[in-house]
Amino acid sequence: MRNKKYLDVFLIGLFLVGIFVFIKRNVNKLDSKEVAKYPITEIQFSFDTSIVLGKVNSIMPVTYNGYIRNIGNANLHIDNLKTSCGCTDFVVSKLIIEPMDSTKVSFNIHPIEKGIDVINIYFDANTKQKKHKLKIAYEAVKP
Repeated sequence: MRNKKYLDVFLIGLFLVGIFVFIKRNVNKLDSKEVAKYPITEIQFSFDTSIVLGKVNSIMPVTYNGYIRNIGNANLHIDNLKTSCGCTDFVVSKLIIEPMDSTKVSFNIHPIEKGIDVINIYFDANTKQKKHKLKIAYEAVKP
C-alpha cells in the first residue's frame, strides 16, 4: 500500500515535468516562428553587442543609437523585440531591411538610483543565429 502511494507521487511528478517541458519547447518555437519562414540572411552591427556605458547620471535617461546593416542577399526580418526590464525602451526603425540597407536601432534607459546594472535586449532575425542579444552595462551615480 505504501509503495503504491510513492508510485502515484512519482508518476504525478513525472507527468508535471513532462507538461512543463512540452510548454517550454512550444513557447520557444512560437518566439522565432515568424522569422524562421524567411530565407536566411546576414547582419552587421555598427556597435559591439556588449556595450559598457561606464558611469551615468542616475537622474538622466541614457540614449544610445546604432545601426544594423543587412549584408546578405535576402530581406532581413526583425521580430520579437524584448528587454529584460521595464526601464528600457528599445526601438528599431524598420523591421524589414532590404539587402545592403540599414536600420537605426536605439534604446533609452532610465537608470537605477545607484549602483551597477546590466540590461539585456533581445530580438529575433532570419539569420543563422535566430535569437540575438545585446548586453548593456552601466554604473548609476548620483550627481
